[in-house]
Amino acid sequence: MWLKNTHNEATMQSKNLIFRAVGEDDLQQMIDWRNDPEINYYFYDAEPLSIEQQRLWYSRYLETTNTDKIFIISDRISSVTIGMVSIYHIDWRNRKGEWGRLILDKEYRGKGLSKEIEAVVYAHAFDYLNLNKLYCEVYQFNTNVIQAHEKMGSKIEGVLRQHIYRHGIYQDVVVMSILREEYYTNVRNGMYTQFYG
Repeated sequence: MWLKNTHNEATMQSKNLIFRAVGEDDLQQMIDWRNDPEINYYFYDAEPLSIEQQRLWYSRYLETTNTDKIFIISDRISSVTIGMVSIYHIDWRNRKGEWGRLILDKEYRGKGLSKEIEAVVYAHAFDYLNLNKLYCEVYQFNTNVIQAHEKMGSKIEGVLRQHIYRHGIYQDVVVMSILREEYYTNVRNGMYTQFYG
């Protein structure tokens, strides 16, 4: 598989990026991202986070690493930390998981890296975790992200109506997913070749 060190969850590589497991040293950076209004706007939780809350979250996360996988993303050339992404709510019996919590530092947006991140998440979910289905939730107003997911092979399953109260109104949420068989069809058709390391 094109991911380097696929069988070591601590490090994975794609064309431009390195993925590693989140650590305690990342907590302040995570808070800075989550408290950034431009980033927080797309999260379900509106409240600002403190370092104490983040440490408490991290201690709980260490007990759930079998069902939640959180990766810190770095630029492959400069080694600068540029974002994070997660696969979580992993249901091993039904071989499915949710992905998201994608954060990309402002100066790295608009360069096609979110697609590369999505390709790595797919590869990890299906090639390493052996899942059958990977799904995500996106605010219906976030049409750019919905279209980007569709271009990467995900399909819209439906809409959760008035699912989240955010920005002063009840927001509809689009549920999207990609199945294992669909992913491997896309691999055979070369959809993700441009992201290979």
